[in-house]
Amino acid sequence: MINNLFENAPVVIFAYNRPEKLNALLKSLEKNKEFEDTEVIFYIDNVKFQSDKKLHKEVINVASKEWKCRSKKINVNPSNIGLKKNILSGIDKTFEVYDTGIFLEDDLIVSESFLYFMNKSLSEYKNIPEVMHISGYNYPFLFSKKSKSYFSTVMNCWGWSTWKDRWIENNNFSKNLISSLENKKRRRFNVFGFEKDFESQLIRNEIKELETWAIYWYQYIFLNGGLCVQPLKSLVQNKGMDGSGERKIRSNFYKSKLNNSRISTYPKNIKFLNSHKAQLIIFFIYKTFKKNYFKA
Repeated sequence: MINNLFENAPVVIFAYNRPEKLNALLKSLEKNKEFEDTEVIFYIDNVKFQSDKKLHKEVINVASKEWKCRSKKINVNPSNIGLKKNILSGIDKTFEVYDTGIFLEDDLIVSESFLYFMNKSLSEYKNIPEVMHISGYNYPFLFSKKSKSYFSTVMNCWGWSTWKDRWIENNNFSKNLISSLENKKRRRFNVFGFEKDFESQLIRNEIKELETWAIYWYQYIFLNGGLCVQPLKSLVQNKGMDGSGERKIRSNFYKSKLNNSRISTYPKNIKFLNSHKAQLIIFFIYKTFKKNYFKA
């Protein structure tokens, strides 16, 4: 048994029809020392297409294996409700029982220090309501050398955690509240004007071109002046950018090298520092111009 000075939050995993990726995620979680003292909860959406039946059954079989966790619970929806609803309902159900949760989709791989960082951050900032979200993933900044964390106003949803009291206040996962703001605030939401895709996601959801959830959580954090804890070097990789996901995206642009070292520094100054703003802006400038600036 691992004797941490903090309680381990449950790990909540969302899955559908990618058994190999789910298996890889669980194997990466097993490399975390904290996993043996962690409850794992699966929310598996039901079959939408008959062609997915075999893979869906394999996903349930993977979840049912004897993983080296404290306990597990497998929930399979009685019918298909789609990715967005499966995630939102799973988070809500988690917070009916627990005060914290760590949330993962099946196409992620986590580092050996992921669970420590999540649980340590949940404990560290429990009583600081301005801190609303903890990200496991970070963008592949070329000059991220140190194993430490910092505060950002931008939320990442590839491996994340939060507290019940931050989550339950947000009832809006469908309305665009950004486009009506003054230009200065809209620019801040869009990474100081360098990432137009964020506001675009809200607009595309409104006209039913997209059906996503995370952009609304970011919107809520932003409008409430919230901050997100980020590892300077990523603790998560997304293996779903190979066209296998719901949005069929293929890209290596966001690929980050996994940091297996424990995060050594947790910020006490509750603000988004200019040095970290600069890193973020540089990343999105190069994204805009599609320069091959980052390590593959």
